[in-house]
Amino acid sequence: MAHQLRLQISPDKRPRSWNPEKMLADALAEKALFLDNHPKYKPFQRKIDTLLDKAGSSENRMTVLAVLMEAKLIELHEQLKRLNTILIRAGAAKSLEDHIQPSISSNFSLWTSKRCVD
Repeated sequence: MAHQLRLQISPDKRPRSWNPEKMLADALAEKALFLDNHPKYKPFQRKIDTLLDKAGSSENRMTVLAVLMEAKLIELHEQLKRLNTILIRAGAAKSLEDHIQPSISSNFSLWTSKRCVD
């Protein structure tokens, strides 16, 4: 569900001078385009915007963003651990099945051959 955004600026399109207003306008336009293409993220973006509006200073906004990213990393780590456990169990079950199945087959063959002899 992750989306990767690749920004590639060709040498002829690099800004010639520092223009923060233009950069901000471009970033906001890009965000609007992304949200139009992925509307399921609009509620999440509204929550982020609300938190950032309440943060006050730019330092507090950066702290809010860091906390949000850290929380998401912790959530992803928990999901990774859960998936790892599932894979380990699936591998253990497959390994057990591979080990037990030939044993059952050979024991059944041995049992049936003895019954035929008796």
